[in-house]
Amino acid sequence: MPEIYGNYQYILTISTAILLFTNMSTESAFFTFISKKKQHINFYLTYFGWQFLQILLVFLFVLLLNQDIYQLLFKDTEVGLVFIALGASFFVGNIQNTSNHLVESIRKTHYSQILSIVIAAIHLTVVLSFIYLDSLSIKLLFQVLLFEYVLYASIIFVLLKKYSSKLFTSDIFNIKDMINKFYIYCRPVFILAIFGFIYVFMDRWLIQTYVGPEGQAFFSISMQFSALTTLVTSSILKLFWKEVSESIEQKDFEKTKRYFTVVSKNLFLFTTAVSSILFFFSEYILRYFYSDSYMGASLVFKLIMLYPIFQSMGQLYSVFFLGTEQTRLYKNISISISILSISVAILLLSDFGLNIGVEGIAIKLITMNFISIFILEYYISQYLKIHTNYLYKVKYFILIFCISYLMYEFQIYLDFPFTVQMLLIGTFYVLPIGIFLFKSLQKELRGT
Repeated sequence: MPEIYGNYQYILTISTAILLFTNMSTESAFFTFISKKKQHINFYLTYFGWQFLQILLVFLFVLLLNQDIYQLLFKDTEVGLVFIALGASFFVGNIQNTSNHLVESIRKTHYSQILSIVIAAIHLTVVLSFIYLDSLSIKLLFQVLLFEYVLYASIIFVLLKKYSSKLFTSDIFNIKDMINKFYIYCRPVFILAIFGFIYVFMDRWLIQTYVGPEGQAFFSISMQFSALTTLVTSSILKLFWKEVSESIEQKDFEKTKRYFTVVSKNLFLFTTAVSSILFFFSEYILRYFYSDSYMGASLVFKLIMLYPIFQSMGQLYSVFFLGTEQTRLYKNISISISILSISVAILLLSDFGLNIGVEGIAIKLITMNFISIFILEYYISQYLKIHTNYLYKVKYFILIFCISYLMYEFQIYLDFPFTVQMLLIGTFYVLPIGIFLFKSLQKELRGT
């Protein structure tokens, strides 16, 4: 039910935010460096050691927290559950990302994709079993996640053993040189890591404090369903990062320009098509997947379905800055947006502000991401010396939404069951668009 699920999501998000801060953007540096060229085995071992030091420091931090600060951060959650949540978040986030970075750096992304599907199937089976036995709890759910992603990482590392020649080099390893490279890369974004934590923490804390666990649940299911759209983004982001980093290292400026232009255009078109369908069918989706208990999420759910359009572009642009090592400029832009975003969130949700509910966070997310991608795109166009065609995006945004609305009205007229409607929309609208854009992407990247 919404209240319990809201508490689960709050603990999960706060744990993830703490670990994100502790990582201090070293994960981005790690993937950038291994994308450029092969590294010594000690490079990887040192980084893995640093990762496990992070989780130990976080555990120590929680143990030493003043009771009032602990209550402010974690509300009424018991310490044991917080530790399990942090452990699960560490493997679901940090370790899974590192595992994926390794396979993506040698262009074996299909390993992580297949394994992700297998783990998802296992997760579904296990969770449904506990639901059937009427024994599912927040603590048990975190324990399941921890087990699954320990298994995930173990399998990835076993698979990578046969590709050691593509990962490792025999060059001399100098730990001081490695630390210096990470320091130079991460120093500009250290403050960004702090603001990243505050940004994520404040949104969820404001919802939990001023709206409550039910509002947290409404916001969480909206964000999770919107992630369907960003699955496409996440599947190509690391490949884009790899190719951009490599092309910059090889001084192939034309390849960098081509990759950015082609990927950003096709990604925008696809995410807009999927988001527009989810936007119009939002109430049907809520009722079918979440029952009437979640119908209070109707407005925030509809608003959040627009978010992936801006989020996917923002992620792509962020990757470009990180892949080209423009971390100082990226830090300055991101911190400015974060400060503005935090201020707007407090104004919209707090008792001494407008107190307009969880919908305020949705409005804030869309607005801040729009401003962010506008600024990031401007600086990227300056770097690549290309013209930014904003009118193109506006034109296709309106066109795609109009087509999606007509598809929605046609489906309502046919009055088929919801599952049939989604099958028809997916088969005859979203899938053809996806195939067309994918083939167009391949063709344009090959320069033919």
